[in-house]
Amino acid sequence: MSIKKYLPLLFPVAFMICYIITHRYLYDFLTTFSCAVIVGVLVVRHKTVVDWGIIVLAFLFSLAGDRMLFTRAGSEIRFMYGIALFFAAHLFYIFFCLKNGRWSIRFFCLLLVCYMAYFFIALMPNISNGVLLTAVCLYILVSCFSVAAAWGLSLDKATQMLFFIGIVCLVFSDTLISIREFLHQQLLYTLMLPTYYASQILVSAACIYSLTRNPGNNFSMKGK
Repeated sequence: MSIKKYLPLLFPVAFMICYIITHRYLYDFLTTFSCAVIVGVLVVRHKTVVDWGIIVLAFLFSLAGDRMLFTRAGSEIRFMYGIALFFAAHLFYIFFCLKNGRWSIRFFCLLLVCYMAYFFIALMPNISNGVLLTAVCLYILVSCFSVAAAWGLSLDKATQMLFFIGIVCLVFSDTLISIREFLHQQLLYTLMLPTYYASQILVSAACIYSLTRNPGNNFSMKGK
């Protein structure tokens, strides 16, 4: 396996490290934007706009959502806008996965039971705004669906695992945000940013592996 094709990922990794050290928004922006550019270039080169191009949209909506959260300054409205934008990003991830696989109903139900228990027991008593409570509930639903859809992605095993772990990292990062935001606890919060950035880098790696592995036919289905 050639490592050279993964060298562009050093850019988002470097930007991630710079942001964690300096906390300057520019590096936060460049981390996600560089992932979008990397995938976008591959999409154009391999003419897969209707497939991996969906992931570029997910990155761009994540970028917009990140901006909302970064500049909210305690505003619940901007926080909800951020949730809505990340919700849309999840929808793009789900659309990509369902277009190239099928979601795992059992996995979804297992995740949903766990996260709904967390929602009703821990989050609900600490969120007084009804609109925000609804937004959080819907976001939990789409997050569980996103993970279950990533698990059922029917591409080659390496692509599927990279993509799946990337989505898991995203949901884990969001969970840490909810613990700090609503429960006012710092539990593992230092992992929030690394796992958020890791999600985008891993999804980008999945794209690189899939498209460069199958230059003529970019979507090698399991069992074929």
